[in-house]
Amino acid sequence: MGKGKGKAKRQRLTLSDDWRVWVVDNLLRGVTREGLVSTLVDNGIPQATAAQEVDAMRTSPALVACARYRAQAARYRMSLNLRAQLRPDELVELSSPPSAVQFYVDHYEANRPFVSRGFARDWPAMSRWQLESLRARFGDVEVDVEIERDPSRRCEGRYVSMPLAELIDKVQAAGHTNDFYAIAHNKNAARPELAALHDDVVVDPALVDPARLGSATSLWIGPAGTFTPLHHDTTNVLFTQIVGRKRFRLVAPDEVAALDSLRGFYAEQLDEELLSRSFAVELAPGDALFIPVGWLHEVEALDISVSYTFMGFHRPNDFSSYEPGKRTRSG
Repeated sequence: MGKGKGKAKRQRLTLSDDWRVWVVDNLLRGVTREGLVSTLVDNGIPQATAAQEVDAMRTSPALVACARYRAQAARYRMSLNLRAQLRPDELVELSSPPSAVQFYVDHYEANRPFVSRGFARDWPAMSRWQLESLRARFGDVEVDVEIERDPSRRCEGRYVSMPLAELIDKVQAAGHTNDFYAIAHNKNAARPELAALHDDVVVDPALVDPARLGSATSLWIGPAGTFTPLHHDTTNVLFTQIVGRKRFRLVAPDEVAALDSLRGFYAEQLDEELLSRSFAVELAPGDALFIPVGWLHEVEALDISVSYTFMGFHRPNDFSSYEPGKRTRSG
């Protein structure tokens, strides 16, 4: 009696979810029934249980749906790989600011980045946004700053307010650190008390909507060493460097390995082969970089840095539905 109950109990054993996922993955890869059953048995699964589970999954309608989506994904990957093969080997560098037609046709609509050397060299901001000048003009203005930044947490710290003069003191005394940074999410460029900053920007009104300088721009102020890991935005961004230097790495959005590495808006560690196909560029004061929507980029400040970015263009620029790194409950 006891033996019979024990035998019945052993026959009711089923595979764990991890093993079932393994079986489905290998069925989709074309591994034979015999090969799957043999591997399960080698890993301690009873022969009858292994055969029963494999047969159930082989005949499941869910496997048909999985195979259909796998074939669809393979077609998409083939298309992405073709685009990657056709991509230029070098980042486009412009010796003068692009015309509006060149910008929108060759880069904005083509989702193609560029560097414009000396883009902002004639702006009043180049002299008026030096730290001591900012202190004299706006030292008492309260600004928000992200503190306790941690790359392992994708630099997501907490926000505090302080007078701009205090932030400048911290920047000048900090040395090389990533602990604090006035960033886009702090929305300091939209503060009415800092509205005069936008008067120091001179840009072609056919390129950028001047009426949106106060609402669709960002101000960045931080010490040497600030670092933002590889991530993508949901807008096109024209990034201008005013004080100090910054180093960027860009990865195209149609790199399959990069898409697979996304967790939310951030990429996990990428392999050396993919990094070899990325674009590295250093911005000096006055340079600009166009970062098209979806392009992954990491940013490191080599010096004390002040930067200014535009998002207010004469084309739609809200791509908040672009979330390839969003994970479902099962993914």
